[in-house]
Formats: sequence, C-alpha cells, structure tokens
Amino acid sequence: MANSRFHEEPYDEGTLTKLKIFELYVQAWIPVFVSRPEPPFRELHIYDLFCGPGTDSVGVPGSPLRILGQLRDYQRAGMSGWSKVKIVAHLSDEDEAKVTRLADTLKSPAWQVPGVQIETAAITFQEAIRQHQSVLTAPGAAKLLIIDQFGVDEVTDDVFKQL
Repeated sequence: MANSRFHEEPYDEGTLTKLKIFELYVQAWIPVFVSRPEPPFRELHIYDLFCGPGTDSVGVPGSPLRILGQLRDYQRAGMSGWSKVKIVAHLSDEDEAKVTRLADTLKSPAWQVPGVQIETAAITFQEAIRQHQSVLTAPGAAKLLIIDQFGVDEVTDDVFKQL
C-alpha cells in the first residue's frame, strides 16, 4: 500500500537516486522507438500507474514529470520518427487528490509536449490494467509500464503473466 504522506516531504537521497536511474532508463528507451525515419511501432505508450502528484513537497519532479521532460527533450531534438508515432503518457494513481494536483501542474506550458497525448486518471492499478488491456496486448504498440515501490505488491503472478 502506498504511503499517503510520501509526497508531503522532500524526497530522500534513496528516492532521488531511484528517480535518476528511472529517468536515465526512460531517456534510453524513447529513442529506440522515435529515432528512425520508419519507426518499428506506430504507437508508444508509457504508463506510470502510481504517478502521485508529480512532485515532492518542495517541487522536485517525480516520475511523471521526468517522463514528460524526456519526451519534451526528444520532441525538441526533432527525432526523425517522432511525427510518425502516436505517443501517449498514461498517468494514474488511486488517490484522486494527487491526480488532481498532477493535472493542475500539467496545465503549465512547461509540461505541454507537442505530439504527446497526456491522460490522467484517478483509478486503481487493477482498473488501469483492465482499461488498457487492448493496448497492453497490441502487437503494434511499444509499451513501458512503470511500477515502483508503491505498486510492487499489486503485481501478482497472474498480473505478471498478463503483462
């Protein structure tokens, strides 16, 4: 179960390290699907299913903003396949207040990324998996699912096999 007060304090050193490693992974993952003139997939879906409000108590970006920051950087770089791929960032959390805070943050022009569809939802992990089943099983779409320490208990053997 998620620590409901986690985002009400500054991230500790371990969390900052985890976020940096995560961000480097996303940074390396995105160009695989948008750098070629003829991308290998026509859709790219990134799921952060435990997104929280997007920042800690002092405004340090969390995983959803780090995802969007990497997408923004690649969009600005003009990768050759960018315009040929439908890109969707699915950001959800079961805590409606956190999703509302994130949605408010995403209204800022700094987080608007041309060519990226951003979807936020206050739903449980299980609901998200059910809602997105068709995309998650689509062979023509690249998918990255972020399941952090708040969600590891949600990944049962059945969910793991499904994914």
